[in-house]
Amino acid sequence: YQDADAILAKASRKALVEELAKALASHQVRKFKLAYRDGLTVLDGAVPTPADTDSDKMFALLNSYTVLAMAQRIAADRLKTESRTPEAQAAARKLLLTEDFALMMALTKYAREALATYTDGELATLIANKRLGDYKEALSLRNVLSVHAGGTYGWIILQDRLNRERMGVVPSFEELFAAKSTPDLVQKAS
Repeated sequence: YQDADAILAKASRKALVEELAKALASHQVRKFKLAYRDGLTVLDGAVPTPADTDSDKMFALLNSYTVLAMAQRIAADRLKTESRTPEAQAAARKLLLTEDFALMMALTKYAREALATYTDGELATLIANKRLGDYKEALSLRNVLSVHAGGTYGWIILQDRLNRERMGVVPSFEELFAAKSTPDLVQKAS
């Protein structure tokens, strides 16, 4: 389903939180995975500026650092070494490329905490928004349009409008994840 009411009617709170938490963690790791795989800089080498405060760009930068720090910490713990050693850096890279279970579980923990304050209806709306985004991406990868394209795009516009009406502003995955991961990142860096 991509409609919040249908999702809410069929899923428990636990199922709602788990789906979203896994999606949040996967979204964060995917940025690194694609950059490493393709030999690119993460987020095109973006550098924060004072104007980026509370923007998706700043949240994405903080989240990227959180993911990298978590991968480095797990790699160093497994190797019983410092996180800055070449071996630990190579192991952290491997954790990101393989979407290691321990890394994903650590990041999913942050995501679950970020979702704890939302009501079931808001969680269903966030899932509807996520699924709708997944559907839009799948449609963008097609090279042929269906004869039903007009109806499909009309339905997408309707669902987007309904999601905004239900939540006002639907927070981005970057903002949701940064809400809980950044304080822990700052604490461990101190």
